[in-house]
Amino acid sequence: MFQFLNSGDKKNGAILHIKCLKKWTPSVLIILLLSILNLNALAQKINAKYELNIKPATSEIKIDGDVSEQAWNDAELASNFFMVQPMDTSFAKLRTDVKI
Repeated sequence: MFQFLNSGDKKNGAILHIKCLKKWTPSVLIILLLSILNLNALAQKINAKYELNIKPATSEIKIDGDVSEQAWNDAELASNFFMVQPMDTSFAKLRTDVKI
């Protein structure tokens, strides 16, 4: 607890006690923590609404690195990825195409 002597009020010799410091400290810490968490939730990522529709394969797929099967032709293409490290502010330097 902190005590401050009010030298301007010599008649009463008033000592002001600051008890609210102990009361307010947990509340201030909780508000600060929630504010920091809220800022993270409000920060929008560039690709936050990116969506890829995955369809079941219509024909057999042989895992051999050859994408000439009809199922690969029907698959949706994902490309134009964003860099994540060190910052997510630009497209990736190397182009990658993905079919799922």
